[in-house]
Amino acid sequence: MSKLPVKKFANKDMFKVIANSNVDYNSEAYQYVLKNKETLLSKEIDSTQYFGVISGAIRNYLENKAETVETLDELKAEIEKCKKDYASPYQEVIEQRLTYTYYLSQKDFDTWFNLKLEEANKQKGEQSYVYTVHDIGDEVLRNPKFEGSKAFIDRVLKLGHELYELEDNSGIIMGGFLLAKTYLRAKNKEEALKYFNIFFEENKKSGGNNDHPSVSSVLNAIEIL
Repeated sequence: MSKLPVKKFANKDMFKVIANSNVDYNSEAYQYVLKNKETLLSKEIDSTQYFGVISGAIRNYLENKAETVETLDELKAEIEKCKKDYASPYQEVIEQRLTYTYYLSQKDFDTWFNLKLEEANKQKGEQSYVYTVHDIGDEVLRNPKFEGSKAFIDRVLKLGHELYELEDNSGIIMGGFLLAKTYLRAKNKEEALKYFNIFFEENKKSGGNNDHPSVSSVLNAIEIL
């Protein structure tokens, strides 16, 4: 892109270059695409590619801001500035995720955890609930920011047992898997293997994919404890 004037990309075939170039927010290419919307779309440029350039640039910019701003008000101001260019159909979800990123970057883990649980609790009674709760626990286990925090490992264990005690099969499966991973992190081989085997058998009965790398990697890690 640096070797040609940006106008050279204003046709159906060449626009694909811009669409796959991770254009920076507020760059020359970004401003050109933003200010020439009607012209570009009239040239049969794919609308998904067009809006993908704008939304992708904004997403990358705001994700960086969520990691680096000092206050939540600063982040909100950046979001409002970007919305003047483009507001996604999924704007509420995007802003929520940026807020989570902000709290993690500030190491305000309690607020992050409580907001995540609040989101999950809105889904109680729905099939998605067990997966949302599992993902909260899984993120704590995977994110190095939580490394060495026994308090949050204990909170994830509590989540796992709550899922496991639900009266539906998906709760046993996802709760068992979360407990297996959490006891693995706590280096409790006996409990980790116990809940892994329960998860494995119930997942098998339900037609789940026990051959997935995420499953085999947990078993391998437990076995070498």
